[in-house]
Amino acid sequence: MSVERPIVNLNLKTPAGVIFLLAIVCLVATALRWFVFDLPLERDEGEYAYMAQRWLLGELPYQTTFDQKPPGIIVAYLLLIHFFGLSPAAIHFGAHLYSLGTLILIFLLGRILFAWQVGFVAAVFAALLLTDPSVFGNAANTEVFMILPMVASLIATLLAIRRDNFWWSFISGILGTLALLLKQVAIPCILFNYMLLLWQSKRKLQHILAASGGLLLPLLLTVAYFIAKGAWLPFYDCTIRYNLSYVSANLPMDYAKAFLGTTLNIFISVWPVYALALLAVIMECADKGTAKSSSRQHKWVLFGWLCSSFIGTAIGGNFRQHQFIQIIPAVSLFAALGVNDLVLRFKQNNLRWAVAFILIIFPITYSLWVNAWYYASGNALKKVKHCYIGNPFAESIAVADFIKQRTKTQDSIFIFGSEPQIFFYANRRSASRYIFSYPLMSSSPDVLERQQSVMHEIAQNKPIMIITVFCPSSLLIEKKSRREIIDQLAKVLADFYHIVGVVPMDARNPALLLKDSAAVAYWTKNSEWYQGQCHSALAIWMRKQ
Repeated sequence: MSVERPIVNLNLKTPAGVIFLLAIVCLVATALRWFVFDLPLERDEGEYAYMAQRWLLGELPYQTTFDQKPPGIIVAYLLLIHFFGLSPAAIHFGAHLYSLGTLILIFLLGRILFAWQVGFVAAVFAALLLTDPSVFGNAANTEVFMILPMVASLIATLLAIRRDNFWWSFISGILGTLALLLKQVAIPCILFNYMLLLWQSKRKLQHILAASGGLLLPLLLTVAYFIAKGAWLPFYDCTIRYNLSYVSANLPMDYAKAFLGTTLNIFISVWPVYALALLAVIMECADKGTAKSSSRQHKWVLFGWLCSSFIGTAIGGNFRQHQFIQIIPAVSLFAALGVNDLVLRFKQNNLRWAVAFILIIFPITYSLWVNAWYYASGNALKKVKHCYIGNPFAESIAVADFIKQRTKTQDSIFIFGSEPQIFFYANRRSASRYIFSYPLMSSSPDVLERQQSVMHEIAQNKPIMIITVFCPSSLLIEKKSRREIIDQLAKVLADFYHIVGVVPMDARNPALLLKDSAAVAYWTKNSEWYQGQCHSALAIWMRKQ
């Protein structure tokens, strides 16, 4: 069944027609995101925002702050903060404008592979999937930034093949590295581009060399920058050495369990889009050859790209919800093909219009209905509590405000937990390189060395405040975790610090902060130092005079 036939008689050959459809896509995307711009930052966003904030103040990433993500995402946040501001709404709005570029590229990719109408429907579906709470669409995660150059790299590869032009292969390589510098899981998609060049380009060796030149250029410049700054070893330790240990932590048998647990959460609100995508795959398999050979070939290209995107999602075996953002461009295009295949079964133009409208609108209205609490106007703190159950992202704002009131800008603090958004909100420097506790509680062979370095930094920097986060998702203590740091930190707190604030993780009032005597009374009655169970509270400790 050929996708070259239009869904409806719409003149898309004029620039005005294309601009009109792109305007609809951008309006739909903005309307969907309108009431989630102001949601508080989650921990990954806080991580990138804090590192960008410190970089602007002259502190080099990786050298003064441990982080496993590549530098591209820190640069992205640096630009967001510089051009849009420090508030969560400003950061999210800037990321939204960036995402509109991704939707435009999905639109163009649909046109290159199939037809304008496929690109338009795919862009609309991508706007929904990228915003939906099932993938934490409110947040500006690494995948949000990575998929733009990832899509652009595939487009450049297709143009290189179609025009037999080495410059497009070179550009494809550059764009692939930009995606890689935003998140390492772009590697499978980069390899897929190489496979396409080997499969379809006329002068294979020349195109591979051109793509490799583009790939190496930004990579070598990045490495050269950190070598020149004397930060190569910490850069390597964070982005390569630690990640190799991180991705090998899960056993193959754990992959299926994690995958099923996540996909069930995702399908609850956006299953119609995935159903349309699956339908397109099934109908292609059932097709007896009526489709044009170029159309079928393009579908197989898209299927290969979907598989490579999924491999990127699966790396490490954690299958966290936001990681599924990587497959959204390919899924959206397949869903658009599903719409196209169904609509072409009707001969009358009026019926095509009606069926196309229903198939596009139903997934959107269904998601709006299921997630009315998210898409409608409402309290941002309550929304973030609903999105991230059991995580102290709403409470972090109250903690940061308290820290700003009782400390000075030049003071340092330490957080035993993984809540770097507190550093960012409070604009206070971390007393340790480790703004996350995850590397300190893992089962990696060098974890004890990392714990000892943290205790040395605390003894040397004497943070004016220490925040302990008694929340399972903030510590992720594993069965094989070395727990020496817990006992050592407990002794430091007992000898040199006293409780001045407690924020109970109460869904009814996430802004509640108990101070001084009230905090001591709550802590004495309800909490104790870690003894095998995590308590749902954030405790603020002040250094004794």
